[in-house]
Amino acid sequence: MTPQKPTDLHETIEMLERRLEQIQDEVPDFVDDYHELFDYFVGERFEGISPDQLKITDQKSDQQIDFYEDFEDRFVAYQCKLPDLDKVGKIGKVQTYGPNVIDEIENILTFLTDEKGNAVGNKFSQEARNRYRSLINFGGKENATSVEVVLAIFGNLTPAATEKLEELKSKWETEDEKYQIKVITYDDFANELRLSSTTNSRPEHIVLDYRKETEIHTNDWGYALVPGKIFVDLFDEYKMSLFDLNVRYFLERSVVNKNIIRTLNTIPGQKRFHLLNNGITISCRGWAFPKKQIRLSSPQIINGCQTVISLFRAYTQFDEEHKRRSFEDHCYVPVRIVNTTDSDLLDEVVMSSNNQNKMSPRNLQSNSKEQRLLQNLFDQLDPRWFYERKDGEFLSSKQYETKGFKIKNYQYGPSRYRQVSNEDVAKTWLSFIGFSKDASERIYAFETELEGGRYEWLFTRTPGKEHWKKITLGPQTELVPENFEAKPPSAEQFLLSFVIYQFAKAFLPTPIQNRKQCEDKMTQSGKITEKSSSEDVNKAMMEDDDYVINQIMYNMKEVLIELFAWILIKTYGPIDKRVASDLLSLPDFKLLIVEPDFPQFVANLKNSDSSEKTKSHLYICLEFIREGVKRWKTVHGKEYLTAQRRIRFLHADTTIEHFKQFLLETNEQTKEFGYSWKPRNQEFLKSLPDLT
Repeated sequence: MTPQKPTDLHETIEMLERRLEQIQDEVPDFVDDYHELFDYFVGERFEGISPDQLKITDQKSDQQIDFYEDFEDRFVAYQCKLPDLDKVGKIGKVQTYGPNVIDEIENILTFLTDEKGNAVGNKFSQEARNRYRSLINFGGKENATSVEVVLAIFGNLTPAATEKLEELKSKWETEDEKYQIKVITYDDFANELRLSSTTNSRPEHIVLDYRKETEIHTNDWGYALVPGKIFVDLFDEYKMSLFDLNVRYFLERSVVNKNIIRTLNTIPGQKRFHLLNNGITISCRGWAFPKKQIRLSSPQIINGCQTVISLFRAYTQFDEEHKRRSFEDHCYVPVRIVNTTDSDLLDEVVMSSNNQNKMSPRNLQSNSKEQRLLQNLFDQLDPRWFYERKDGEFLSSKQYETKGFKIKNYQYGPSRYRQVSNEDVAKTWLSFIGFSKDASERIYAFETELEGGRYEWLFTRTPGKEHWKKITLGPQTELVPENFEAKPPSAEQFLLSFVIYQFAKAFLPTPIQNRKQCEDKMTQSGKITEKSSSEDVNKAMMEDDDYVINQIMYNMKEVLIELFAWILIKTYGPIDKRVASDLLSLPDFKLLIVEPDFPQFVANLKNSDSSEKTKSHLYICLEFIREGVKRWKTVHGKEYLTAQRRIRFLHADTTIEHFKQFLLETNEQTKEFGYSWKPRNQEFLKSLPDLT
């Protein structure tokens, strides 16, 4: 098999933009630039580093180091290049980079290895060099640490750049591999982005060759050493459909997976792979044993997703033919086969065998009785929703497309189906019940109380009247046992918080959209020109009220859910199952429950006239909150703008208390004012529709 043929350019750009926008919600602080988000994406995909752990240096005087990471025996520094995706899409041609980018790689090497410290960078790049110097000098083992410099470009090198790259490699790379230079290009990104796609249906049969005298089996189980190349070819053909019954999908942020690939990139590592790897477990519903082969019926890989994709990545990234031949001839994988139709047994095997990468708390809880109950409750809704209780459960199987979950009039939303993950509802429900201050961080939703988590509070207990009352009083809510009932929240309650969050997220411009809108407006008004410096542009933008308000509201999306809850509790009382069900019966909620294409819903709403907009409960509540935020900004705006961590500032107890106070004042003070979203001479809360 040859390296993967890249996907269509426009499809690749769309997948990349989608992932960058997802990362936007995962980075530790506000980012409104695709280029910085691209750094996080590269770190995630090629080093297995989560956004909150990535060491970003990408600023002025960074000595071309955008981010770095240090390991016991390896130091890696990245230079990342992302072109203007809009321009590339319009041209329809992958951008090329000339010899200058190769000079940047050499600059990194020269800077890091400069023992005298003549070259000076910003404090982050200086720290990178200090970390490298510490590594090579630790214990006197200078030769134990290799330096790897990686150029990651969403494009291709010109012939002249390729020639210069080879010259640079011949200058720096030696047999001891102390210095290594790598380049990641467009094809690598296209292949990475398509790894999680599904193709066709599950395989009906697969055939496994095995190494002579390594196969053994009974009626129920078997074992053999199978060539790694077979799994490369199987993944190339079936993609994620191979893993439909697996408890989780590929872990993008796993150092273990990175180490698997490093092992496979050496000839000795390939030959010893069957001794170093835990192997693959496959379930089947029947088998046969023709000569030197095993033929499996209805096969599924239930343990080994990480291994298979790492095998695929390593093989398709080989740039030396002898490594590819060695892999094909010498790389074997231990394979266990379970021949059974017993789903409980398979669940038990999956849970006990998936330990090469640490099992997430979410997946450990996936088969608990409350998670199964909630999945059943969501399935009983009208229309039905799929409640995903473990990683990749819905995406893994196309059978659900014909079981009533597909959106009929899908346009361009994030999903074609009525589906929600327990991970998402845990986060939105935590905000809805008064803990938005915690929801922007790791919420420990699937760790038990004994482990310092909130699992029982989120999935086995429901707030009572006293707890709902506390939410309206400011950040005085606490997890008090007597204020909760011993039963899981209803599907309607979970879904209500989820719909509110998805609406707000779709309605508010993303940081990148907000920045572009503001730049266009200021360019048209002449406040900025092509000659304006980045400092002047940023200063002008922070003086634009709409830009700052949009920035604040996007950065406090979790707080918005709690403020929505404040409005609903003030108006309708405790949001129990009945009230949640009645709210979901309101026209705009009902439409989104049937067809949760949130971007299309928002686009239609924004294009409608004022009278139509005011019929949307979600719209008028969000506009009321916006008015409260504007009033809050007039008093606390300077504190926000000077805060070191703006997102954390917006989620602080005191800030949330202030927001609720301003909503109360806004409700009273706007009675006499005419707003397009509120009737005149009436308090906002009293203008909301009655529930039937």
